[in-house]
Amino acid sequence: WLFDGGRETRLTLDAGRELYPVWSPDGLRLAFSKDLNGRLALYQKSSMGGGAEELLLAASGNPLAPLAWSPDGRFLMYSNRNPVTGGDLWVLPLDGKQQPSAFVNSKFEERQAQFSPDGRWVAYSSDESGRQEIYLRPFPASSGQFAVSTTGGMAARWRQDGKELYY
Repeated sequence: WLFDGGRETRLTLDAGRELYPVWSPDGLRLAFSKDLNGRLALYQKSSMGGGAEELLLAASGNPLAPLAWSPDGRFLMYSNRNPVTGGDLWVLPLDGKQQPSAFVNSKFEERQAQFSPDGRWVAYSSDESGRQEIYLRPFPASSGQFAVSTTGGMAARWRQDGKELYY
């Protein structure tokens, strides 16, 4: 559903569950998870309501949930929930030519990723210290993790100019 000034408009019409909507940077598309027989796949649809839903990534057996678009709209960061490693962060290039790749894939629970406004960093939470903390990694390279919080942190969000991180 879309809510605009008190007006409600249904965006998707399927009877199945559709979850975790994430706006594209230009506001013209929404990425979301769709439950297909107990498996969550990634879809996108025009926020204008017209046209069909477009499958971005088929269900692989692990639940998939979109987390954030890169500021240029070329990449979608998503969670791939693995029964062995928990929540891992993956990147889906949206040019249709490349395969998804792991961004942070560890034995720890990674979640709530957000791109910086310039697209050069990803902030996310991880429990690798024994509790949820906020970390940064450069993008597109996924090496070189930096701890941000020291006394716990979740749900990081960037200030619009990228000079501060709230959590």
